[in-house]
Amino acid sequence: MHHIFVYCEVYEEWRVEAGASVVEWTKEKLNTLEVEEKTFFYLGQLPKIDPLINMGGVESGEIYRRRLKSHIINGWHLSCIRLAGRIFGDFQRRMAVLNDVKKKC
Repeated sequence: MHHIFVYCEVYEEWRVEAGASVVEWTKEKLNTLEVEEKTFFYLGQLPKIDPLINMGGVESGEIYRRRLKSHIINGWHLSCIRLAGRIFGDFQRRMAVLNDVKKKC
């Protein structure tokens, strides 16, 4: 399964598309709040984003920072779940077709 979700060339385009979508969404979210962009994540693990969120100049900083962090992590998590579901569904369909062809032979 690790190969299918991380390395398989069949799904490379979907992974790139999902990654670009998450990066764009995150940039929009951070630009709206005028948060400094320092780095981004990849390869499935969510980074520690606290150092990436500079809330200087935003009133009620700590509460807003926690809400922003939660919102970003949930957005990334949802995107990963959607991508995994899409890949897994397609993989199951492909295997069903292959198994059906083998039964007919």
